[in-house]
Amino acid sequence: MGLENRQRGAQAPGVALLLQVGDEAEALISSAVAGRILLSRAGAPNELFEVLEASSAKPHALVIGSGVDEPVRVVQRARSSGADMPVLILTERERREQLAQTLRFAPFIGHDVTPWARDDLGQLPDVLVRSVERALKRRHFKGSIAEAQRHLGRIPNGTPQVTHFVERLLDRAPIGVLNVDVHGMILSLNRYACQVLAASERDALGTALTQFLPETDHIRFRNLIARCVAPMRKRMPEILEIRSEAGARRHVEVIASSLVDRTGQLGATLILQDVTDRVSAERKRQAAESALRASERRYRELVETMNEGLAMTDADYRITFVNRTFCQMFALDAGEVLGRPLLELVHPQDKDMMRERIAARSSCASPSFETAWTGGDGRILYTLTSPRHFFDEQGTFTGCLGVFTDITERRRVAEELRQSEAQLRLVTDAIPVLIVYLDRAQRLRFFNRAFAEWYGLKDSSKGAMLGDAIGRATYDKVQPLIDAALEGEPIECELAIGFRGQVSRDVRCSLIPDLDHEARVRGIVAVITDITERKRIEQWERQHLLELSHVSRVTTIGQMSSQIAHELSQPLTAINGLSTALVKLLESDAASRDEVGETLREISGQAKRAREIVIRLRDFVRRSEIRYIAIDMNETIRTVVRLANIEARHQGIRVELALSGDLPEVSADRVLIEQVLLNLVRNAVDAMEALPGDARHLRIASEVSDGTRVRVSVTDNGTGLTDELIPNLFEPFFTTKDDGMGMGLAITRSIIQAHDGVLEAHNNPDAGATFRFTLPTAPAPGPSANGDG
Repeated sequence: MGLENRQRGAQAPGVALLLQVGDEAEALISSAVAGRILLSRAGAPNELFEVLEASSAKPHALVIGSGVDEPVRVVQRARSSGADMPVLILTERERREQLAQTLRFAPFIGHDVTPWARDDLGQLPDVLVRSVERALKRRHFKGSIAEAQRHLGRIPNGTPQVTHFVERLLDRAPIGVLNVDVHGMILSLNRYACQVLAASERDALGTALTQFLPETDHIRFRNLIARCVAPMRKRMPEILEIRSEAGARRHVEVIASSLVDRTGQLGATLILQDVTDRVSAERKRQAAESALRASERRYRELVETMNEGLAMTDADYRITFVNRTFCQMFALDAGEVLGRPLLELVHPQDKDMMRERIAARSSCASPSFETAWTGGDGRILYTLTSPRHFFDEQGTFTGCLGVFTDITERRRVAEELRQSEAQLRLVTDAIPVLIVYLDRAQRLRFFNRAFAEWYGLKDSSKGAMLGDAIGRATYDKVQPLIDAALEGEPIECELAIGFRGQVSRDVRCSLIPDLDHEARVRGIVAVITDITERKRIEQWERQHLLELSHVSRVTTIGQMSSQIAHELSQPLTAINGLSTALVKLLESDAASRDEVGETLREISGQAKRAREIVIRLRDFVRRSEIRYIAIDMNETIRTVVRLANIEARHQGIRVELALSGDLPEVSADRVLIEQVLLNLVRNAVDAMEALPGDARHLRIASEVSDGTRVRVSVTDNGTGLTDELIPNLFEPFFTTKDDGMGMGLAITRSIIQAHDGVLEAHNNPDAGATFRFTLPTAPAPGPSANGDG
């Protein structure tokens, strides 16, 4: 039976339509509402829509069963067909609040839609009957309004009482009702419509409704009127925005129907319902959904682009989600990972450990730990695994989120660093020097085996204070050097320090500041070399050099004996002659007092001259220790020239001095440097032996070199040096003289090297050769800066 026939045949107060409510619920409702309302059934939503669109008599209430998919969309479709009826939606009790929230923000639903729990069907029939009665009253009221409008259209001169009755009825209606012509001009409106438009009836009548609408809604309103005057077109409600002169904004749902006034002019009747709260709620819902989607999008972008791998598991530790980094880290696609037990990816060496951690979960956050895994490509990777377990309200474990940080490269670097440290330890322990690293607080952070053996330390001594480790006496000696190094100054020095609390030993110490990236000192490295034996050998070599030098000087003087005898014979002969002459003068009483005084003074001068020659020879040949003092190099050259002039005058050699006037003092032993100069001068004299006497020329020059050294050159114009001679020139026992020992130049070079100098020889461009040596300048007066002790 059709819906209309059942209504007319049974004369029932209303009809309720049941959509897939189930046999149990239908039987309960049927028995409870029998005789009060009629029931109609629809097997599917499409059948419901056909009934609503084809039948002019629509049901007064609708009950939607819990088996209907997307019940909210079914209600929206039913309301769009013009079915103004209460709706009850059966649902599970736990989904009731969620469904109510969805209905609250869903558009075009209205307020008379109620979710109902399926397990509470006892009161449902009574509620359904009241819903049908409420719908009947509402339809009856709307029918009365429509009938009144029709009567007004048919009776040109209706009685004032009917008109007054209709006007009072419209004014009391809880909805806005207004009539407009085809141009949208307001013909009439009730009191509620005035409230909606925020305008008085006098101001609104004859005014275009578009004046209350924003420009963006003008076209929509005109289309709404056009659909009314074209009855064949489907009518749909529109939501328009109403703006008052005060600037307030309200949203109304407009339902338009066609209107023919008494003169036959077409127009429209508009039913206005204020939906401002609903639109606001809808906008808030949409904004919340948009924000939620944006938040979810940002969260997914964050999850997908983060450097750590993420994986979620269910209660059985089966993987339910992984991010892109996890897939890249494990060389697996998401499809290959999802659904697999997490334990399958753990490397066999860590499976037992992972099982123990899974079994021991007790809180949401667990400490991080390192884990070995097997990647999809077969390689082993290591991660720092940070798990977070999830539990429901009853404390039941529901799943786990794991954050995986790839530390494979870090472990490789750490292993290489450990190997490097082990190799460094082997190297530092193998070398015989002492190595120690101190931090800014002067604590021992590293020391090698030699340092530990020197002071009797153990590995447990790391972290100890330096003063406690090496003893207070030694620490007091090195503390100023360490303080200077901690200020950023590299230190190189030689000093004597204690050895296992016994006698001190000589060491060479290098203190190197360790700087951070901001050039701040964070510690120092000390490298200490035991030079006690070397100093003993150097002392022996120095003594040996002195002995060789002494022999060389004695030999030199021996070779010059004839010239020295001749030099001494001159003042002695003069003394003898003057003495004889004075005796004769005195015997003859012919000498005056002045002549006697002059003669005696001349005798004294010749005696002093002989004495100076003897003293100079004695100082030159005496044996003494090396004494480094600041000496005037020019004065030393002049002293040697005076000694060498004995032989130079004998052979007719012209000596030229080219001495720099601003020459700084040098640090040297005066006697040894005199020997060097005398050896070089005698070699030059021997090289010019084949030249005629008047052609022999010896030149001695001094000058400053590089600002920190003094250079002395001895140049002759003799035969020069051959190419075969130069490589062996300074070798011991190498000589070109028949009566030479070959030690002169070797001793000369040893003396210069002992003074931290350089001796070299080369041929002159024109003739002869030049021997040149350099000596360091003497330090400025003041305390020692290198810490020698």
